[in-house]
Formats: sequence, C-alpha cells, structure tokens
Amino acid sequence: MKRLLSFIIVLAIIGAAVFGVKQYFSPKEPESLSAHGIGSQFDPIYVTAHRGGNTEAPENSLPSFRSAVQKNFYAAECDILRTKDGKWVITHDDSVINHFFGTGKVSEMTFDEVRKLKYSFDTAFWEYQDEKIPSLEEYLDVLAGSNTRPEIEIKSKTTEGLEDVLSALRARSLTKQAIIISFHYECLERIHELDKSIELWYLMDDITDDGIDKALKIGCKAISANYKNTGAEDVAMVLDSGLKLVVWTVDSIDTVSTFYNMGVRYFVTNKLGI
Repeated sequence: MKRLLSFIIVLAIIGAAVFGVKQYFSPKEPESLSAHGIGSQFDPIYVTAHRGGNTEAPENSLPSFRSAVQKNFYAAECDILRTKDGKWVITHDDSVINHFFGTGKVSEMTFDEVRKLKYSFDTAFWEYQDEKIPSLEEYLDVLAGSNTRPEIEIKSKTTEGLEDVLSALRARSLTKQAIIISFHYECLERIHELDKSIELWYLMDDITDDGIDKALKIGCKAISANYKNTGAEDVAMVLDSGLKLVVWTVDSIDTVSTFYNMGVRYFVTNKLGI
C-alpha cells in the first residue's frame, strides 16, 4: 500500500511539473501597442519581432518568422552563425545547449549535424520537434515578397563568409529590403565595402560619441541600443546626428511610451505587437 501511495505521489509530482512547463511555455498573443494609443497612421512606429514571433513558436524558428510576417511586423530579427563547413544558420548562441537538446558548438558542427538538433525549452517546443534549425536561405524565403523586412544580426566575430550573406539576399532581390545589424563593427564595415546599398544598424550596449561617429563613417542608418542603458541625453545625441535610434529589447508598454515621448519610433520586442 505504501509503495502504491508513493507511486501515485511521484506521478502527481511529474504531472504537475509537466503542466507547469506547458503553462510557462504556452503560446501567448502579443500585447498591442496601437490598442494603448502608441503610434498612428500619421505618426507610425516601427516594431521588430525579436528572433521572430517568439511568443507563438520557438525563437529563431521558421514558424516564429511566419508568425511575424502574418502579424505584419516591420521587421523579423534573426541571429546568424556559421557552421564548421561554412553554412549560415539561424540561432542566437554558439553553445547548442542554450536552445536545443544537445551539446557542443554550432561553429564546430557541420550543417548536417546542426540540422539534427531539436528545440528545447522555448515556446511550445514540444509541438516543433520536427522543425530544423533554419538556414539563412530558408529564413529569407519566408520573408521574400512580404512587407516584413529581414533584420539579420551577424553574431560571428570574423568577416569570413559575409559574401555568402549578400549572395543570398541578391538571389531573392532583398538587398534593398534587408537590414544588417551587428555589435562587431568590422562585420558592418565589410558589408559596406561589399555593397553600399545595404541598410546597416550598429548595435551598442552603451551609446557613445565614438560609436555614433563610427556608425556615420560606414553609412549606418541607425544606432540600435539597449534601452536599459539609454536616457534622454542619449536619445537626443543619436537623433541630432541624423541617425535613427532603435531600442531593444522592450517588452513593457510603459517603457515604449516613455521612449516614444522622447522621439523614438523604432522598437525591438519579444512580447508586444503592432
């Protein structure tokens, strides 16, 4: 009898844990900014879906990008890393264990090895076990022909293989629509050397005069900054330079409203919608 009772308790604990995981990672509808009176037809805001529509599917997955397109986001941001055999794939971290069931590094795996990985604890991950890590080309195919702009963050710290990124954009006639962003100035500089028509955004944790000067030097259109480290003086400094200011990653209506009132119109978000 005691064994049976213990078994029932264990099952109950497991069931509660599974229920809790499903509740935590269940899909959620993005909260609408327009419903809160932020932005209008005459004074629009431009909202980027951070790593795609990740409240409805695992981040950086093809379903998350399809969601961003369906919801008509201004842009769908992705992160790209290069495999050992030179293929650009869509994932944020080089360390596999952060987003997938597995171990190792993307940069030390072949494309075929990367494609065997399964999404781990992320939005409704149990529904997407047949999804593979997208290639850059697959991501671009989702956005081609839509109103949602590709926003590609280069995570690599080297400039190797950037020609392939441009080739993929050109093959889909997306060079005028795409935005390329990076913390790594050398990567943006190299993209600018290869194709001056590509829109560039320089990512920064902290806005500095030097950073603004460097962005202007290579023709960047915007500074994309961490909102937590950005104040009114920083906003004014960027906007006075003629650059756009994009703030990330803003998941609070009140925070968007604060920056909107400062003159910011570009936002990157996980949880908010248009």
